[in-house]
Amino acid sequence: HVPSENARFLEWSDDQNHVSRLNYFTHMDGGFNATRKTLLPVFEKLSDDERHRAMFCLLPPSLGLAVTPDTITYFIVNPKAAEAIDIHIGYCMDPRAPDEPLFDLLFRDMEAGVNDFNVQDIHADTMVQKGLRSRFGPHGRYSWQEETLQQFNRWLVKRYRAHWPLTHPG
Repeated sequence: HVPSENARFLEWSDDQNHVSRLNYFTHMDGGFNATRKTLLPVFEKLSDDERHRAMFCLLPPSLGLAVTPDTITYFIVNPKAAEAIDIHIGYCMDPRAPDEPLFDLLFRDMEAGVNDFNVQDIHADTMVQKGLRSRFGPHGRYSWQEETLQQFNRWLVKRYRAHWPLTHPG
């Protein structure tokens, strides 16, 4: 319902303070849950184009957003080590959503869909860290699907260089 070939990477420069991409659903009002549809009221005044897509934004260093037609999910990521993070997750939705008769059930289903993605992402990230430590894991080029990772790495390098000590004390 959100094929990778439907990803659109936004124009980006090293001076921006966000890294964002769009992913288009195969249908209007898509969602990341078992039904693949929005479960809660869609935000008012969205265009047809906005109702056909999700947006993923990273506001470095620690805020991530996943925006769908009915929900904005925010992720506050606190790195503990290369292989350990804490993630605090919150949700924003249309003010009408809590008035839905089955709101508690729909919210749990929506939250379960978000958690399914998080489990997959955490597994993939853990495997990347294992691979980076392996002497047998060749380092190659980025995939076209990793454009936002390249942008984030450029964002990091610029800031590291700007704040790295030019001389070492002592």
